[in-house]
Amino acid sequence: MINPTSLGLKRRDLVYQDSKLLLANFALTEQKADLEKTKGNTKGPIGDYFRIKTNIKTENKDGKESPMNEFYRTGNKKLLMFDFNWWPLTKMEGQQEDFNEVFIYQLKGCNVNCNFCFVDRFNNNGAESHGAKFFSVEELVDSFAETRKQKKQEGIKLNVLRPSGGEPSLVPEQWLAILQELDKRGLSSEVYLQSDTNLTTGHMLEQLMDKGELDKCILNKIAEYDNFGLLSCFKGTDPERFTENTQCNPKFFEEQFYSYNLFANAGIAIYPHIVNPNSKSLEMFADMFAADHGEEAYKLLHLFSIGPYGPVKSRLERRGEMYALAKMQEWRENYVAGEEVLENLLQNKFGIAYKDAHRPDIVEQMFR
Repeated sequence: MINPTSLGLKRRDLVYQDSKLLLANFALTEQKADLEKTKGNTKGPIGDYFRIKTNIKTENKDGKESPMNEFYRTGNKKLLMFDFNWWPLTKMEGQQEDFNEVFIYQLKGCNVNCNFCFVDRFNNNGAESHGAKFFSVEELVDSFAETRKQKKQEGIKLNVLRPSGGEPSLVPEQWLAILQELDKRGLSSEVYLQSDTNLTTGHMLEQLMDKGELDKCILNKIAEYDNFGLLSCFKGTDPERFTENTQCNPKFFEEQFYSYNLFANAGIAIYPHIVNPNSKSLEMFADMFAADHGEEAYKLLHLFSIGPYGPVKSRLERRGEMYALAKMQEWRENYVAGEEVLENLLQNKFGIAYKDAHRPDIVEQMFR
């Protein structure tokens, strides 16, 4: 079983050298095939190392109303998988539509091994292979700025830069360096930096701090910026489900809470998400989360559904097509059952529906 702390240290050494970041190359990957399916004016791969994603689909397709249009018509927040577009609005000017298009790069290293990961395995292993390339932060922001300029000429607003992975928190230095670079270019009031974490790096980061290899105040320095938000993903609601999801030793289940608290206590705007929950342990999990952060914390919990991405499908089909279909169905049922648990929990505690609460305001009050 994986020890995410020790593996994280090894992968960090591979993907972060001379203040440069090793980025995954999308060429000849199953992930790129997924990206090409949605390629269009505002989404799809940009060369081999960058891509653009639309958070909430805005175009009606095949006679079906888009999630954004249906949301506008009904006001039903459950129609939206993500609330990313609203995160910047606590401190930045604009409308949620201004933050719907996202420029993404992927660090080529991760310290867990999730079956439902949308990335090809070789693009998470930290090796300088399959066309991977080191980039400086200046080069990354240059690429973003040039793409942003091109999209502006097309009438498209590109105001979000997202370091993804892999596991971005293996190298938190990238977050601070990008925020500083955006500030130097006068873009801090226009561009939001959103990143993500699998919540298994807390002790790893503290080890680096204790050895003097990482600034002990780096998370506090990141939190000083109003244009940063962190998506955090709990990979299971009990030790057994955590191990099933990540291939990590179950003793690291509680590392998720430790890591979350490390970021939150530094003052970072961090948003919790849960993937593939066990509905039988979800309420107990929510109680554990609220024990650290208070009653309002229940309102912060959102679920992720798992998509039938190319790398996921291929991974599962190695065990047979019927296995793959059954596993995808199981994941879908876990998501639906989890939504029901959170709906009942929030109705009983607060008299509100799941996703009714406006998370950015709660995060601002609790952690900022």
